[in-house]
Amino acid sequence: MITNIQERTQNHYIQSLKESLASRNLESAECLLLIHQDEVLLDRMGPVMQCLDTLVLQIPQGEWQFGESHLATAISWAIQESGIRSLYVCGHSFATSDDPTERSSTLSEGEYDHDENSDRLWMLGRLLDNQDRLQRAKTYFANQIDLLIDLPPVQTAIHNAEIRLHALFFLAQAGAFMSYNPNTQDYQPLIPDENRM
Repeated sequence: MITNIQERTQNHYIQSLKESLASRNLESAECLLLIHQDEVLLDRMGPVMQCLDTLVLQIPQGEWQFGESHLATAISWAIQESGIRSLYVCGHSFATSDDPTERSSTLSEGEYDHDENSDRLWMLGRLLDNQDRLQRAKTYFANQIDLLIDLPPVQTAIHNAEIRLHALFFLAQAGAFMSYNPNTQDYQPLIPDENRM
C-alpha cells in the first residue's frame, strides 16, 4: 500500500471523502460506508447513507482490491484522520472481479433445438451458472474483507476497539442481506428487527 504524502493528495477517494465532509461542515464522521454500485442496494442502504455523519464510497465491488489500491489508502485515511467508529462494507451477489467477457458454460437459448428435454437442460444450466456466480461473488467478498482486515490501520483500530467492522452481503435474488463473519468465515442471514428503523 502506498502511503506517501504525494499519493494521498492525488487519491481521488480521499478527495471525495474530504469534499463530503466539507459539504456538510463536518470535521469528522462516525461511519464510513463502502458500497457496491447497484440502484436497488443503494436504495436499501438509504437510511444509513442519509445520516449526516456517514461518509459513502460507491465503488463497483470488482474494483475494491484492498491489498494494493488507492481505496486501501483512503480507508486508512478515514480511520486515522476522519474519526470513523464504524466501517460498513456492503457487497453484492451479482458482483465479482471476473472478466465480463467470460462466456457461460451453458448453452444459450438459441443453441439447441427446442424440445422439453433441452428446455430442462437449459434451465438447469442457468441455475448452476447462477449458483456458481453467487459462490464466486461470496468468495471474492470474503477475500477482500480478509485483505481489508490485514491493513495495518484497520487491524490496529479493530484490535484497540476503536472501530467496528460490519461486512454485509446483499443477495439480490432474494432482496435480503447476509452478514459475513471473518472470524468464522461464514455467512448468516440478517433477520430484520421490526422494532428497529
